[in-house]
Amino acid sequence: MPPLVAVRQPHLINVLKNLKTFAARVPPKYRGSIEKALRTEGFLSFLLSRAAVSLLVAKATLKPTETTLGPEHEEIATVVEELYIAALLHAEDQWDLELKADGKTFMAVAASFVKHLADPYPLKTQNIQAALLGLDANPLIWTRYGLDLLGISLNSISIGGSTPTSTEPKDRRKVSLLGGDSLYATAQWAMAKLDSRACRKLIANTIAAYSDGQLRKRELIWNLDLTVKQYLEIEKVAGVAAFFGASTACAAFVNKVSDDIATQLAEFGSDLGLVVSLLKDVRTVGMTTALKLGRISAPIIFALQRDQRLKELLSTRLENAEDFEEALRRVKEHGMMPTIHLVNKLGARATARLECLEESKEKEALLTLVRGVACLHLMEDGEVSNEDSVVADMVVNPDPESRVFDMKVANLRLRAQLQRIHSSEQRSKHRLDAIQSLARGDDDVVALADDETRAPQGLGLEFNSEEVEWLILRGLERRTPLPEQLDLTHLLSCVSKGQDQVQERLLGLQEAAQSTKLKKAINEVFSSGGKRLRPALCLLVHSMLNESIGPGAQAAYDKVITLATSIEIIHTASLVHDDILDDADQRRQRQTMHQIFGPDVAVLSGDFLFAHASGLIESLEDDEVTRLVSLVIEEFGYGELAQSAKRFDTNVTLFNYLKKSFYKTASLLAAACRASAVLTGLRCEVCDVLYTYGFYLGLAFQIADDVLDFTGGEELGKPVGQDLSEGNLTAPVILCVNGNEDLGMAPTSGSKELRRLIQRQFAGPRDLDRALEIIRECGGVERANKLAEKMADKALEALSLVAPKDSEARRALAGLCKWAVRRSS
Repeated sequence: MPPLVAVRQPHLINVLKNLKTFAARVPPKYRGSIEKALRTEGFLSFLLSRAAVSLLVAKATLKPTETTLGPEHEEIATVVEELYIAALLHAEDQWDLELKADGKTFMAVAASFVKHLADPYPLKTQNIQAALLGLDANPLIWTRYGLDLLGISLNSISIGGSTPTSTEPKDRRKVSLLGGDSLYATAQWAMAKLDSRACRKLIANTIAAYSDGQLRKRELIWNLDLTVKQYLEIEKVAGVAAFFGASTACAAFVNKVSDDIATQLAEFGSDLGLVVSLLKDVRTVGMTTALKLGRISAPIIFALQRDQRLKELLSTRLENAEDFEEALRRVKEHGMMPTIHLVNKLGARATARLECLEESKEKEALLTLVRGVACLHLMEDGEVSNEDSVVADMVVNPDPESRVFDMKVANLRLRAQLQRIHSSEQRSKHRLDAIQSLARGDDDVVALADDETRAPQGLGLEFNSEEVEWLILRGLERRTPLPEQLDLTHLLSCVSKGQDQVQERLLGLQEAAQSTKLKKAINEVFSSGGKRLRPALCLLVHSMLNESIGPGAQAAYDKVITLATSIEIIHTASLVHDDILDDADQRRQRQTMHQIFGPDVAVLSGDFLFAHASGLIESLEDDEVTRLVSLVIEEFGYGELAQSAKRFDTNVTLFNYLKKSFYKTASLLAAACRASAVLTGLRCEVCDVLYTYGFYLGLAFQIADDVLDFTGGEELGKPVGQDLSEGNLTAPVILCVNGNEDLGMAPTSGSKELRRLIQRQFAGPRDLDRALEIIRECGGVERANKLAEKMADKALEALSLVAPKDSEARRALAGLCKWAVRRSS
């Protein structure tokens, strides 16, 4: 069986099934947004998809004792595809014209591909059919296909499938944001379940660099001084090359290859991605798109170096059609061939890097793929027919710069071969050591030095008079003591030093960004104040439990500071994206990010923040904390989808509302509490109870927050009833319309009229005012407050289980339960 067929069946098919499975989990009303997310740029990016390359590299780097790929390899391939599609959606304005030119629904391509495996005849276009069938056998087919990119328009190929419905720009942005966030979230959770911290760190860094790079691209619009070197440096982190590099590196990391070879394979993926990107740039649609957007691509840069008239035209921003057509002609004339020569060079460099791999069918398939797409086979062998004029133009006498490059490639090839030999020697040495160890009868188990085992801690594991006294008092309904003052400033005063450290790190995040816009956005969002409740919970839990861990207290504190910072970054990132989805103009009486900087900067800044927070979490090197936080990020996506799918739905139950509130708010508070306990070094039972505390505190906080929509007024910087007017039915509304049997609340007397007003989406001029009157008259706010108090009491009960000794931090955590339901903002 040819190697790529072995990858396609069943592994690549399983990747497609994974993506379909994700789409099927989305509520039907919003499934269209995910179907839009599962789009690809065309046949090239599908055939050279990150998934296929990742699977080939995975097979090529398997240990000698392994012969087949496992689920973890398919998971990596799926994750990288999801991340790439999500990134495309979040950078939609830049890719929009390209997607229109050769975009097809991912599902249609997948269906066509699966069908083609059984019956090759439905695909009529010869070159595309040959590419599908011939990758394993004939490099000429890939060469032909690479050259066809210069002229073929994939719009002419019909593969079936539905065309996405057109929407207004604002709605399209929301759909793209929602779909991209869902894909990011799913990928985040999938990565957390993989046993590869190196992969998780790499993915986090990739997304952060991509978001930053996309904003840098926007800052370079119409920059006529951009060099080819600068262009490639940005494309490497902010284009498809970033995801090819991540896919090949992660495949290597999962197989635990040496760092040298993993680095070489990551660079191979980047080079391959740059080839794909440049081939798209050199197509007519690519050059047209770049000129329309003012994006100075490689063909334009090369043409500018050779044509002064083009520089004069571009300095006018091509305001009339004649100038545009002349500029396009000049870019084709002076920029096309140098770009193809650059493709050749990058392809040659990519093949040299593959010398780090042992000989295998998979390696040969990768070499064939690169040689074909980068048109190297014809360049190497000189097999140029008279009719292939484009190829003939490419065969020129090498200039001095090319000879220097050839020498560099030759040196790179030798270095990669040495890495392969060294890796093979290391494997042989490990194998010999194992055989000798077995012959000597050595024990397999090696004791880990410096691994001090702590005595189990928790109720019932050792006699403690304080615990006994506390249990007796609890039996007498003695509650956790509350502080005298319940204002937030007083409650958090005992961790003010830690809060200041967190704030300093948040503002210092600007140093991790290169984009000027991103730096300004970070400064704006973190200097605007806020409660900083989530980092405070991390610090308070650690302070309360601090005495339990003894000598390791300082090390644990440093980790908790990092945790607290990352938790606040995640919360802030979610607010940035939520404000776009909610069309919010203000937050905390200040303009929202998308109002100040525009939706593109806001979306990409949110992505950068999510990714940077994930990187901080990985730096803690604690798999339990990674899983906790990754699951929260996935739950954010489900919470937003659940809310969107239930707008103006009068049948929504209190249970569904509380579940959505957990996904949107309580999950992060619960994870913050538990993660802090984990890093502090407490046993799982204590961590469970603290998760329960955060769970109920988060629900109480969200219910109280929803009550403020009816009572907060101008203090919140938004009109009364805004959530209701947008169809988001919260506790005061639900308890009026439907009541709740568990709480002993029947529907109110005005429930029928309120239901009618909601179902017609407040179409009448006074409908919203009348709905607010009914809720006020029927006691909806009072009912919701009772529910919030109930959740706060549950949080207090949980708190009383984990900290027998009274302390300032323990009182503060107790006070937060009451503050959460009594606050006015």
